[in-house]
Amino acid sequence: MWDGVGNLPLGPTSLVGRRELAEARRQLSESRIVTLTGMGGVGKARLALWPAAD
Repeated sequence: MWDGVGNLPLGPTSLVGRRELAEARRQLSESRIVTLTGMGGVGKARLALWPAAD
């Protein structure tokens, strides 16, 4: 969980069992921009904040 790094908000509860988090980190290691897509309410913004804090 992040703690308000830079201008990012304080982190919510931890992400549990997120293969998508590992994939997002892998993609970001290969490219500067990664687009997360999905239906509303699935956690795209929350997922994006975790690698951003790293």
